[in-house]
Amino acid sequence: MIRAIKTDADYEAALARVEEIFDSEQGSPELDELEVWGTLIGAYEDENHPVPPPTPLEAIEFVMDQKGLKQKDLIPFIGSKSKVSEVLAGKRKLTLKMIRALHEGLGIPADTLLKEPGKKLPEGLADVDWTQFPIKEMANRGWIEDTRDFMDRAEEVVRKLMAQVGQPDCLPTACYRCGISRTATDIDMYAVQAWLLGVQLKAQRIETTGTYDRNLDETFLSRLARLSMFSDGPIKAVEYLSSKGIKLVIEPHFSHTKLDGAAILQSGTPIVALTLRYDRIDYYWFTLLHECAHVIKHLSEDNSLILDDFESQTSDTREHKANILARNAVVPIEIWKSSKIANVQHPNKEHVTDLASKMEVHPALIAGRVRYERNRYDILSGLVGHREVRKFFLEK
Repeated sequence: MIRAIKTDADYEAALARVEEIFDSEQGSPELDELEVWGTLIGAYEDENHPVPPPTPLEAIEFVMDQKGLKQKDLIPFIGSKSKVSEVLAGKRKLTLKMIRALHEGLGIPADTLLKEPGKKLPEGLADVDWTQFPIKEMANRGWIEDTRDFMDRAEEVVRKLMAQVGQPDCLPTACYRCGISRTATDIDMYAVQAWLLGVQLKAQRIETTGTYDRNLDETFLSRLARLSMFSDGPIKAVEYLSSKGIKLVIEPHFSHTKLDGAAILQSGTPIVALTLRYDRIDYYWFTLLHECAHVIKHLSEDNSLILDDFESQTSDTREHKANILARNAVVPIEIWKSSKIANVQHPNKEHVTDLASKMEVHPALIAGRVRYERNRYDILSGLVGHREVRKFFLEK
């Protein structure tokens, strides 16, 4: 009598009955019974005794056996004779590059190789050579796990970092707007991408003391500039920005990037990132004010990233506007034009300190502007605060 299989005892009895009628003749009632038992047994096994999926190694070995492949035949998919040997010996994990090749070349299901039923391979990003990222330096900075084969796993480690900062499918420089040319031959765009990812990773660990107000204006910039007069002004700036819901991240640039700073909107929270490429007080405050000008005037959901390299030539009006706002936050243009420092042939220390005292800012900000506007970096060098900023952030 056919009945539902509910227990292991029922299951064993069903198997015994199948064995009895296994050789039934075509068209006999027993053959129909056999088919029903087969369905019931299969359903019970699927629910109570599922067969585990094959491991990646088992899947590879199965395909090798089916296709009559030798170890050397796997080199085009895995990379080298030694890597094939290590993979087959269980001493080396498959990389995404290997998995793609084995899936596309030998037809092994991707989810089996990924060891996650139903999972698909991540979409490829056009023209991205993952090995060009500064993987070793990224590991040294603590952004990614430092393993012996991290160069082979470049795609995995960079994608993991992308996912951590909320960009699993898109590298951040897809949002470039101004400040740096993507086609500059002397700029390593992979290093730029890496820096941006690291900045956003750091920003996630920062909690602001206030909430961002989208109505911040030039008064905010002026108050920020006044903090420069304090000996610990760079730290006070961090605290002030935090009170306004803005995160300040200091992250040294990578070689071949020439980055000075960036303004980023991450999940509605502004990030101001500085590289401190030059360790000077005037450079720190101008860069900070410039990026904050971008925050209050130019950042939006549609324009969520602005990168700055002040040595590059750009005609972007937003860069020009940010420069004006940064300078006016220190000394409004009307006051600057009427000041003695703008009207003497050879400005000296007294001219600088007098105007700085009047505006309640550090003399370095005045000296730096004079040097820039006159393109005379050989003057007032003792007033711009060499080696006076990194000590607050990078020498701990």
